[in-house]
Amino acid sequence: MSAAALKTIRYAATSSLFASNIVVPTEVRRNAWTAVDLTPPISVNKDRFQSAVNKIPSHYCRPRSLANSAKKEKFSFCLHLWKRFARTTTGHGFARMVDNEEPKSLRIFWVVVVVLLLSGLLISIVIISYEVLVVRGLRREFIVQNNTTMFLPDIHICDTSLFNLTTLKEMGINNTMASYLTLALSHLLASKAIIENKEKQERLNTEFRRLIQGITIQEIFDRTTLRCEAIILGCTHERILYSGKKCCSKFFGNRRYVTDLAAICVSTHFQPPLEEIFDTQIYGFTVYLKTNVVDRFEFDSTIISSNVASRRGIMYAVSDSITAVNPTISTVGRFINPGTWTSVSISLTRTDNTELKKGLLSTHSCVSPDSPDHLHLVPNHNVYSQRNCVFSSTRTILEQKLNCSRFRFSRMGSLKSCYPNVMIDVHSPELANEIKQKIQECPEDCISDNYHVSSSTTQLDLGDHDDMHSNEKHNDHIVHSALHFYYSSFTFTVIKNHPESLVKWLSDVGGNMSLYLGASFVTLLEMIVLLFRCTRKCFYRKMYKKNLLAQSFDSTQS
Repeated sequence: MSAAALKTIRYAATSSLFASNIVVPTEVRRNAWTAVDLTPPISVNKDRFQSAVNKIPSHYCRPRSLANSAKKEKFSFCLHLWKRFARTTTGHGFARMVDNEEPKSLRIFWVVVVVLLLSGLLISIVIISYEVLVVRGLRREFIVQNNTTMFLPDIHICDTSLFNLTTLKEMGINNTMASYLTLALSHLLASKAIIENKEKQERLNTEFRRLIQGITIQEIFDRTTLRCEAIILGCTHERILYSGKKCCSKFFGNRRYVTDLAAICVSTHFQPPLEEIFDTQIYGFTVYLKTNVVDRFEFDSTIISSNVASRRGIMYAVSDSITAVNPTISTVGRFINPGTWTSVSISLTRTDNTELKKGLLSTHSCVSPDSPDHLHLVPNHNVYSQRNCVFSSTRTILEQKLNCSRFRFSRMGSLKSCYPNVMIDVHSPELANEIKQKIQECPEDCISDNYHVSSSTTQLDLGDHDDMHSNEKHNDHIVHSALHFYYSSFTFTVIKNHPESLVKWLSDVGGNMSLYLGASFVTLLEMIVLLFRCTRKCFYRKMYKKNLLAQSFDSTQS
């Protein structure tokens, strides 16, 4: 519709146009409400509605031509806005599509180019947003720090000979029954032979129940496992010698830990950390060990898995002060042969995830060790760590499935200790999958210290001149070993993880907009204004048409 015609309709609407006696031809009246996109309400008399339509001037009552002119006017107005936008926008390439001085073929070429570039831009934005919001990648920053002194990590030393043979004999426990008793430690220790031999299981279970009358599994392990003095010969720190008894008391707290690998361990866990003032092999912490290679307990390989029963010698591991002994030994434990001197060089890598809590576009999170909201994930532990959580999750699933608790941990509610017979055939792919799902609930540590060790080994001969070892001679029955822990450097690496930020996402999107179309966020605002103006024009025009006929109908009623 032309601007003059539009002005005429507006004038007619305000000057009682519908009071005129102009008669609309019959063939036109039939479709009059179609032209103004209005259907007479059901409750309104159609004759009265038609009488209102009859008062509309005939040159306004051509439905098809009016509709077509409305469409042309709408298209013309939007085209005008588009051309104006293309000529004035900050984006590149748009002006070439509407340049009338260029050949039509060249304008079509630029239309195709701009459409392809817009498609590429949209695809790149989708990929960038997917990586930020779905993949949720991290940005890593590597920082090298140097300290003047450093504290040694927790040191764990284990003997694979779990029991003291003399004590076992005093309690009337033979090698077979001791091996069967060991099955209570973990659901992964049973050999294939004992799993398949149901008759042997029943016989051993009957003998075991007779054995534990009046005594608990915990008490049996407390009395029969190796003492600290049976493992530690002595130690040195800051060039001061300590006897086995003093070393166990001062550095290891006279504590013993039975692990899932059926090893007895001593550890500096819960003890004050040892400070190192020199990064050299002359200093450090040296632990001398003794191993009885003759009067030594050996597991029955028909009961205990050969992966455990065939292991001999000494294990060691280092960890941060948060992670417990059992998770550390089970994951990063290393073996040495008795009779050797092993130098263990320690290096530290610290991972800092504290900024993951602050990410606007990232769902990554982390947990501080003393967070009270996550201690329920690590029962029997005073502080949270992801590694503690993983092992606690395994224990929780087993307790729910077996309705009993492993004796090394505090019992939940009224749960009794798990007997060896229930631990034999409990492992299955379904249980492993259930544990895996439970482990996924363990969040990352905000700050985790990862210690890496490299070792070198040589033969050890203490000789007879050391006063500390005057009563402990190296012979065919007792073999001495030594572990020397030290820092090769007080320089360590901090890996700082940063979440994907909103600024990073905006810069990536802005860079692609500039690459594809030379556009900026001002161009986006211009597009939004263009869309808003077109939408507003269409909305007002539609409302005007409805009001036009409504006023006509009201004047007829009056």
